[in-house]
Amino acid sequence: MRAGLIFAVALMAWPAMAMDPTGISECDKLINAYEACSARLPRERVHAAQIEIVESQQNFSAGARDAHLRPLMAQFCKTRLNDMKIKGDLTACMIEQAGPADPAPATR
Repeated sequence: MRAGLIFAVALMAWPAMAMDPTGISECDKLINAYEACSARLPRERVHAAQIEIVESQQNFSAGARDAHLRPLMAQFCKTRLNDMKIKGDLTACMIEQAGPADPAPATR
Protein backbone atom coordinates (compact mmCIF):
# COMPACT_ATOMS: atom_id res chain seq x y z
CA MET A 1 0.00 0.00 0.00
CA ARG A 2 2.75 2.43 0.98
CA ALA A 3 4.71 1.70 -2.22
CA GLY A 4 1.59 2.40 -4.28
CA LEU A 5 1.07 5.72 -2.54
CA ILE A 6 4.69 6.73 -3.08
CA PHE A 7 4.42 5.78 -6.77
CA ALA A 8 1.20 7.81 -7.17
CA VAL A 9 2.75 10.89 -5.56
CA ALA A 10 5.90 10.56 -7.68
CA LEU A 11 3.83 10.15 -10.84
CA MET A 12 1.85 13.31 -10.11
CA ALA A 13 5.03 15.32 -9.61
CA TRP A 14 6.86 13.88 -12.61
CA PRO A 15 7.22 16.29 -15.55
CA ALA A 16 5.43 15.45 -18.80
CA MET A 17 7.20 13.14 -21.22
CA ALA A 18 8.62 14.46 -24.48
CA MET A 19 5.96 14.64 -27.16
CA ASP A 20 6.24 13.61 -30.79
CA PRO A 21 6.12 16.49 -33.26
CA THR A 22 2.60 17.45 -34.34
CA GLY A 23 3.52 18.45 -37.86
CA ILE A 24 2.65 22.09 -37.14
CA SER A 25 5.72 24.01 -35.99
CA GLU A 26 3.74 26.66 -34.08
CA CYS A 27 1.94 23.92 -32.14
CA ASP A 28 5.19 22.08 -31.43
CA LYS A 29 6.62 25.31 -30.02
CA LEU A 30 3.55 25.78 -27.79
CA ILE A 31 3.58 22.19 -26.53
CA ASN A 32 7.33 22.13 -25.90
CA ALA A 33 7.24 25.40 -23.95
CA TYR A 34 4.16 24.36 -21.94
CA GLU A 35 5.68 20.96 -21.22
CA ALA A 36 8.93 22.52 -20.00
CA CYS A 37 7.03 24.97 -17.79
CA SER A 38 4.36 22.62 -16.41
CA ALA A 39 6.66 21.44 -13.60
CA ARG A 40 6.64 25.01 -12.25
CA LEU A 41 2.90 24.89 -11.61
CA PRO A 42 1.59 24.21 -8.12
CA ARG A 43 1.79 20.46 -7.51
CA GLU A 44 -1.97 20.02 -7.52
CA ARG A 45 -2.18 21.43 -11.07
CA VAL A 46 0.72 19.57 -12.72
CA HIS A 47 -1.25 16.43 -13.57
CA ALA A 48 -4.07 18.41 -15.23
CA ALA A 49 -1.49 20.36 -17.26
CA GLN A 50 0.16 17.12 -18.40
CA ILE A 51 -3.18 15.71 -19.52
CA GLU A 52 -3.84 18.94 -21.44
CA ILE A 53 -0.42 18.66 -23.12
CA VAL A 54 -1.00 15.06 -24.24
CA GLU A 55 -4.52 15.76 -25.49
CA SER A 56 -3.37 18.89 -27.32
CA GLN A 57 -0.54 17.00 -29.00
CA GLN A 58 -2.98 14.33 -30.18
CA ASN A 59 -5.49 16.90 -31.47
CA PHE A 60 -2.86 18.99 -33.23
CA SER A 61 -1.34 15.89 -34.83
CA ALA A 62 -4.75 14.82 -36.11
CA GLY A 63 -5.48 18.32 -37.40
CA ALA A 64 -2.10 18.53 -39.14
CA ARG A 65 -3.33 15.93 -41.63
CA ASP A 66 -6.17 18.24 -42.78
CA ALA A 67 -5.01 20.92 -45.23
CA HIS A 68 -7.92 23.18 -44.25
CA LEU A 69 -7.26 22.91 -40.51
CA ARG A 70 -3.46 23.28 -40.57
CA PRO A 71 -3.36 27.09 -40.98
CA LEU A 72 -6.15 27.57 -38.44
CA MET A 73 -4.39 25.37 -35.91
CA ALA A 74 -1.07 27.12 -36.56
CA GLN A 75 -2.69 30.49 -35.86
CA PHE A 76 -4.45 29.13 -32.76
CA CYS A 77 -1.16 27.78 -31.35
CA LYS A 78 0.70 31.00 -32.10
CA THR A 79 -2.03 33.06 -30.41
CA ARG A 80 -2.26 30.70 -27.41
CA LEU A 81 1.52 30.75 -26.88
CA ASN A 82 1.55 34.54 -27.08
CA ASP A 83 -1.33 34.73 -24.58
CA MET A 84 0.54 32.43 -22.19
CA LYS A 85 3.55 34.80 -22.37
CA ILE A 86 1.36 37.75 -21.39
CA LYS A 87 -0.89 36.35 -18.66
CA GLY A 88 -1.13 33.36 -16.40
CA ASP A 89 0.97 31.46 -13.89
CA LEU A 90 3.69 30.54 -16.37
CA THR A 91 4.39 33.90 -18.01
CA ALA A 92 8.08 34.14 -17.07
CA CYS A 93 8.79 30.52 -17.93
CA MET A 94 6.98 30.71 -21.28
CA ILE A 95 9.08 33.74 -22.21
CA GLU A 96 12.24 31.87 -21.15
CA GLN A 97 11.24 28.88 -23.29
CA ALA A 98 9.85 30.63 -26.38
CA GLY A 99 11.04 34.23 -26.36
CA PRO A 100 9.13 37.45 -25.69
CA ALA A 101 5.49 37.96 -26.60
CA ASP A 102 4.70 39.33 -30.03
CA PRO A 103 3.73 43.00 -29.97
CA ALA A 104 0.01 43.70 -30.02
CA PRO A 105 -1.30 44.62 -33.46
CA ALA A 106 -1.87 48.33 -33.98
CA THR A 107 -5.47 49.44 -33.56
CA ARG A 108 -7.14 52.21 -35.48
